[in-house]
Parts: sequence; C-alpha cells; structure tokens
Amino acid sequence: MRCRWQKTGAELCTGDTSLVGRQALSPFMSGHGKEGEDHGRSLTGGNDRGSFVWARFTAGTVDAEAIETVEDGVGIDMDAVQKDLAQRSSETDGGDIEGENLRKSVQQIKEYKEAIRVQCERSRFYAIDGKCNNLKHPFWGAAFFPLVRDLPNAYTDGKLVPRLYAQGTNDSEQLPSARLVTSRCMSPVDTERPRDLHPSHSQNFMQFGQYFSHDLALTPILKGLGCCEGLDENGLHPDTFTGGPCFPIIIPYEDRHFHYCMVFNRSVYEIDRSGVAQQLTSATHVIDQSTVYGSTEKFANSIRTFKDGKLRTDHYGMLPQDNKHKCFLHKPLNGCPVAGDNRLSVFPGLTTTHLIFHLEHNRVAEALRGGHPGWDDERLYQEARAIMIAETQNLVYREYLPLVLGRKLMRFFGLRKRASYDPNVNPSIINAFQTAAFRFGHSQINNIFVLNPYTGQNVSLNNTYFRPYMLFYKGKPIFGDLMLSLMTHRGQKVDPEFAFGVLDDLFLGVDAPGHSSDLVARSIQRARDHGLAGYLAYLDKALRVLNNDTLINDITLPSCAAGLYRSVEDIDLFLGGIYEDHVPGGEVGPVFGYLIGQQFKNLREGDRLFFDTKGSDAGFTRAQIRSIKKTKYSGIICRNTGLKRVPRNAFKIPHPKRNPMVDCASIPDVKFSLW
Repeated sequence: MRCRWQKTGAELCTGDTSLVGRQALSPFMSGHGKEGEDHGRSLTGGNDRGSFVWARFTAGTVDAEAIETVEDGVGIDMDAVQKDLAQRSSETDGGDIEGENLRKSVQQIKEYKEAIRVQCERSRFYAIDGKCNNLKHPFWGAAFFPLVRDLPNAYTDGKLVPRLYAQGTNDSEQLPSARLVTSRCMSPVDTERPRDLHPSHSQNFMQFGQYFSHDLALTPILKGLGCCEGLDENGLHPDTFTGGPCFPIIIPYEDRHFHYCMVFNRSVYEIDRSGVAQQLTSATHVIDQSTVYGSTEKFANSIRTFKDGKLRTDHYGMLPQDNKHKCFLHKPLNGCPVAGDNRLSVFPGLTTTHLIFHLEHNRVAEALRGGHPGWDDERLYQEARAIMIAETQNLVYREYLPLVLGRKLMRFFGLRKRASYDPNVNPSIINAFQTAAFRFGHSQINNIFVLNPYTGQNVSLNNTYFRPYMLFYKGKPIFGDLMLSLMTHRGQKVDPEFAFGVLDDLFLGVDAPGHSSDLVARSIQRARDHGLAGYLAYLDKALRVLNNDTLINDITLPSCAAGLYRSVEDIDLFLGGIYEDHVPGGEVGPVFGYLIGQQFKNLREGDRLFFDTKGSDAGFTRAQIRSIKKTKYSGIICRNTGLKRVPRNAFKIPHPKRNPMVDCASIPDVKFSLW
C-alpha cells in the first residue's frame, strides 16, 4: 500500500508526521468584516419570493443545516427535564441553552438516565421510541440516547472543547477554517457536464440515501444568538471553551461568496460517566422508518386516523399539513407537510419519498384489512408498520447498500448472507458514520433538476429548498412524475465536486433574503464539534479491520491539504474520505467503506426485530420472508404513484438491457394472503 499527496509525488504514509505547508493560511483574518454584519452574500435573481408567503421562518433562528435540525418535541419521550432541553434546543423555538443552564440541563439528563428503569416485554413490534429492542440493554438504539464512538475522542481537552489545533503544536496553531478547506479542496458545480455524472446511478439513488439517513439519526443543536460576535483575535467564540452553543466558522479573506463569519451551533450532548461530551440523536438508531412514524408516541399518534390502521392524509390524499413545520407556502398548500422527520420539506424529492412510504403504510393496512376483517385498528396499524419496515430493510440491504459498498465489502462484512441476532452487538449509530461517512451522498446531489416533466424546465437546487408546492402543477399532484424524473436522470458522481447549491447556496433565502450556507464546511465543523479524530486515525483503523489488499490499493491524500494542514495527521475525516479512490464496485473508499460496512453489520446483527435474521423476534414465517424479499423499491414506487412503467432498479437510469423499463404489474408485491 502506498500513501502520497495527490499530484506531488511526496511519499507520506500512515503515522508520518512530516510537516506539510507549515505556514498555512490563518483561519481567521483580522480586520476583515465587522461583528454582526451580514454573514451571507446578497444575491439578485433566482429568487421567487414574490409568489409565496413565509411560514414560520424567523430570521436569525433558523440553522442553515437541515441535516442537523430537530422540530419542537419530535424525538423526545423522557421526563420534563429532557422535554425542556429539547424544546429550548429546537429550531422553531428560537431559545437557547447557555452557560450554567446548559451544564445543569445536561447533568440532569445524565442523572435521569442513570436512575431510570425500564421493564421490557418481549414484543415482536418495534417500540416507537426504540426502547427494549435489546432486552438486556433496553436503551441500545433508543431515541435521545448518545451516538457511540469507535475511536477515542479527539476533543482539545479530552472532554468537551472541539478539535481546534494541529497536532504537536501545543495548542498554538489552529486547524484551517472549515470554509477555507472547502473553498480550496471542493470544486463547485453549476451546470453538470457529462463527466460530472455517474454513468448508471440515478438521482433517485441520492434521494433515497438522504431519506434513509434521516431514519438513522437526527442530531439536535444548541441554540444561541450572536455567534459571530465577541470573537477573539483567533476567531474563536468564548463558548468554544465553555460548552456553550456557538462555534462559528470563520470565512477566509477574499472568499468567493461569504463574508466574515458563518453561524454554527454545536450539537446537543450529554456528559458521560467519564466526563466526556457525547452527542445525542433524537431519532431511533435502528431501521424502523422513524421518518414515517416518528420517535415518540405523541407524534406517532398525531398522524394516525385510529381507523383501519391507517395514517392521516390531506384532501389530496397526500401528507397531512400543519402550521408548525417550516416551508414556503404557495397555492394549493395551506400548510406545510408533516412526517416523522421534520426535514421532509428540504427538497421536493425528499418530500416525495416521504409521501411514497406514508402511502405504502396505508396501502399495506388496506390489504391486510381485506383479508382480516376481524382485526382492530391497533392490530392493522402494527402489522402494516412491521411489513413496511421489513420492506425497507430488504431494499436497503439488497438494492441500496450493494451500490454503495460494492460486492467485496458487502461480502467482507457478511451483508450478502443471512445473519444471526447477537444480543451483545450494539446497533447504535457510530458518531463518525453519522457525522462524516454517511454524508458521502452530499457529493451526489445535482445542481440542476428537471422536477416537472410537463414544463421540462431546469430548476437550480437553490430554488428548491423548502418548497413542497413543487409536488403540484396547476393545482394537481405530480409527485409520481417527479419521482420518475429522479429515476431517469443521472446523479452526480461521489467525488470532491459539489453542487453550488450545496457549497455556496445551501438554503439560499431561507434564513433571510440573500443568506445561504456551505453544507460541506458544516460537515467538517460538525466533526470537530463532535471531537472526531482526523482522517489518518480512521485510515489506520480501517487498515487494521479490512486487512485486505483487494479492498485497499493506493491511498491518495488530497494535494490541496498540503497547503492547509500542518501535518497529514490533521486532515479532517470528511476531506480525506471524500478524496479516496472507491472500493471495487462501490461509491466510497476504504475508510468510509469500513465505517458504513461496520455500521450496517451492527444494525442488522444487533437488532432483535430485523425481519430475516436467525433468532429474530419479528415473527415472520419463512414464506412471509420469501415474499418480502421478492419486493423491490420500484414496486413500492409503482403502487403509490400511479406510474405504469418504471426502471426495474429504481436506483439506476433506464437501459434497454442492463435496467429496462418494466410494467409495474410485473413487479412482485407482498403476498398478503400469507398473513
């Protein structure tokens, strides 16, 4: 194996602490900008604000990273202390948790969890909040419990302060600004060229990945105002060292888009018994379609009809609406869509995916009702939910993951064969998986979409954020056509090139007119916030775990890092991972591949209710399991959109031989007569 800086020829291998680019550009440019000034570049054109009204957007309180937000009350099912913490850290509330109040709150949560006792019953249905999946460890995989670590933390103080400094500098040299890293190392894509696009993977591959990632984790954020004020000469906010919410991203001098400072708030955390901050997720950690049902009984009940086991829909037969979620309103919508995950309106394709699975639950419930007229509402709801979760688990492991990991990594982690339940395996989400590796999909996002086949009009990504009205055309739903467009257009390759709507125009105009953010810089900053080690530490772990020359060839380090980082050991995990050469047949390199493969091994073997594992308590018969395994995502799309023909594999663009368009009637459905 050979490690090197790209295009330089300099040999630098694992453990090498050679100094590279010692005089890196300072991450904070003193004298540039003023505290409190406009943090986003004002832009003209491409903004359709005249055609809609604001729906519960409050300038200055909306965090510009949908992948890290939490709705008021969603994902929390604990005592009043935790509810209060979640309420004050919610995006819509606008409150904040600061200083001593923060320390008291996290300490109270710690004490609460140490005192709580749960009596678990052996159920064959997933608990909405994820508790009691493991009967001996009832909180493994439960909502609002911490992410887990596979490497020791790299906090500056070993406890709480984010990773700030280059190694071996005695805390005297800061890591480069996360925005400086993205502006130097990530290329923006405005209009996709053929070389930017994957030869066979569709935009729907990215879209399902986004939806599915939201099922596994939802990291709430601490709220605080004035995060770009009171910075010291090094660009650090006082909160950085006290555990407060503010950890802003400093904008380098002469940035192509932003000015001075980008607001960034730290993730909610608790202090473990060793005194170390561990980040929480308010979603359940297992594959249980929390994106549909939520992670609290209160929310799950709020979207039920309590009749025939079904979920509520609006008068269009689409997702229910309310005035609490966030979106831009436009006719015919009078409210914003509601689902188990509050990020559903970020992109019209994401809203469509939510809708399809919501409708799939109702379709399954109706089919079961036809065969079991004696079943009451609760039985129909639970059985339909169990089948829908099993369908999802099947398509993740049989259709989605093979394209991400490739055959060799799938085989290495035992993901191609039937597994056995192991009560000693913790399925909880690995911090580095959620915060870095599974964000590879950000590179798959196109900057230009054709969402409306009736107009054929190209729409730029920055004009789609929080616009669920794009699921309509002339007052009629067109979500089926939108999904067909996603299935028949190529998605971007996974590489260091990102859409402008991700790098510079994330959530353009959402926080305030002309304001936007940088999703990749936020991912890098989030990993530092969580105290994750650098790329080289994870490379060392991946090499020890994989230990396979057919999976790991040359390790290519980004040449841009040589001018940014003092040492290769300082390279951020996301940067190193996104530059890796892909494993054979996969979309990620060995480090991200190791993290993703290990996570999905844990998710299956550590889940007592996974639909087809040996020793599972899900209660499916062999015939039922065989029936579920015959289903495909394309079939789920067919039966809930009204489409007549779709690509056989919903994650690949149509091809006459490799992936033909097929009649929906030819795609196997669950055989409900087996229930």
